[in-house]
Amino acid sequence: MKMINDVVTEQQEIAPLLQITPQKEIIFETPGNTSEGTAFKSLVIYDLTILELRPIPALIHDSNILKRIEDIHLEHILERYQSSNRQVFIAFDKADSTTEKAHKILEETAILRLSDGNELFGRSWSKYESND
Repeated sequence: MKMINDVVTEQQEIAPLLQITPQKEIIFETPGNTSEGTAFKSLVIYDLTILELRPIPALIHDSNILKRIEDIHLEHILERYQSSNRQVFIAFDKADSTTEKAHKILEETAILRLSDGNELFGRSWSKYESND
């Protein structure tokens, strides 16, 4: 995780730590930083680490995770996704609100775009069905 964290944060921030105690207590934290953005960045770094170390075929992240990460870190995460030899699926809302570089990566690698009226299964799951 330290290696990926160093790339994502340009060696500016402490890497997350995973500890499993003899009592089987799991501690996952970034020492000295309990912010929400750091927690989500740390989760993505953990996932990227597992993706690179284990034979899993794909990684999936939702915009609820990614949109809480600082813009510069998100750029580096997107670059890491791009350089992976595995499939990475992300749901990303409001790509226009990212940096120019992140937006370009998202534009170049997008496979499917959804919008109002063009939902994946023909309707939005969060809206009431019409009786028309």
